Amino acid sequence: MTSRARASSSAKCSTSSRSAGIQPQSLETGGACSHACAQAVTRREAPAHATCSSPLRTSLTARARRARRAHCTCRRYMPTFSPLLKQELEVRSLTMLGAFLPVKLKDPTKHEAGIKEGLQLAKLLRSVASDRHDPVLVLADENGTDPVRTKNAGRVTPDMGLSEEEWKSFADGANRIGKAVFDAYKVRVCFHPHCAGYVETPAEVYKFCSLTDPQYVNLTLDGGHVMYGSGHNDPSVLHEYLTKVGDRIKYVHCKDCEPDVAAQARKSGWDYFEAIKHGVFCELGQGCVDFKAIVTWQAQTDYKGWSLVEQDVLPGMGAPKVCAQKNIDYLRKVYEDAARQAEASGAA
Repeated sequence: MTSRARASSSAKCSTSSRSAGIQPQSLETGGACSHACAQAVTRREAPAHATCSSPLRTSLTARARRARRAHCTCRRYMPTFSPLLKQELEVRSLTMLGAFLPVKLKDPTKHEAGIKEGLQLAKLLRSVASDRHDPVLVLADENGTDPVRTKNAGRVTPDMGLSEEEWKSFADGANRIGKAVFDAYKVRVCFHPHCAGYVETPAEVYKFCSLTDPQYVNLTLDGGHVMYGSGHNDPSVLHEYLTKVGDRIKYVHCKDCEPDVAAQARKSGWDYFEAIKHGVFCELGQGCVDFKAIVTWQAQTDYKGWSLVEQDVLPGMGAPKVCAQKNIDYLRKVYEDAARQAEASGAA
C-alpha cells in the first residue's frame, strides 16, 4: 500500500506536543480532493508555561505559543512497511497523527472489508505511534461517489438522505469498525462528516451520534464541512454543533468556508468538485467559520486532541507553502487574541 503526500500545517491543542504537518491522500481516493490516508506532524517542543491563573486563560495562552510553521515535502510516498515508515518519520522528526478510511457504510456487504482495512491501518498506526500521542483512524463514507450527494453537496435535503434501514447499516458498520480497531490496537475511530457523502448536514450528524457508541466512535470536527454542509453561512450553526456534539469531537480539521463561493455554488447548482475548484474551502480567516468559538470550546472542555490545518489547494489556486504559512499565522493570532480576551475578562 502506498499513499501520496500533500502539504498542510497544524497546531497542537493540548499540553504535550506541538506541530505542523503533512497529509497524504487516501488509499482509495473518492475523487480529486480526497482526504488523508495518513497524517503526520513535526514534534517541536515549545514553552508550555503561562503567567495567567485562570485555566481558560492559561490554556489559551499556552496554545497560542505552540503553533509552528510546516516544513514538509509534497507529493512523496509514505511506506507502509512499519520499520521503514518509523525510520522515515524519525529522520524528519515527524509524529503520525492518523489514517483515513473511506467505507461505503450504508452497504452491509462492505463492512467486513472495512474492518479488515481498518485493522491493517490501525496496526500500522500503533506500530509507529509516539509514546506521547495516540493516533486516530478517521472513518468516512466513500465521499464523492454517490451522484446525488455529490451533485447536491452544500444543499442536500432530507429526501436525499439515508432510509431507516440504511441508517441502521451505516451506524452498525461504524460501530463494528470502531470496536474492532479499538479492541485490537486501542486506536480511536473519529468519523468525519463530509460534503458529497452521507452524513453531511448537522441534522445527519446528530442522528449518526444517536445511533453510534461513543466508546468506539467519535467525531472529527471540520468547520469548513460543517458550514458548507449546513446549507447556510450563519456562524450560529457551528455554535449549536459544538454544543450538541462537542463531547464526541476528539480530532479537529481546521478548514474555512468562503461564504460568497458557497452561496454561488448553491445558486448555480455546482457539484462538490466544481465548488472546490472555485475555492469554497479558502484560507483560514477568509471565510465564515468561527475559529474563535472553536478555540474557546477547546479551552473550556480541556480538549486533548490535535488540530490539523487542512487547505485544499488545486493547481492555479495558489502556492501550498504560502497558504500554509498564512493559515498557521492566522491560527496563532486566534489563540493569542482569545488568550488576551480571557485574561482581560478575568481581570475585570
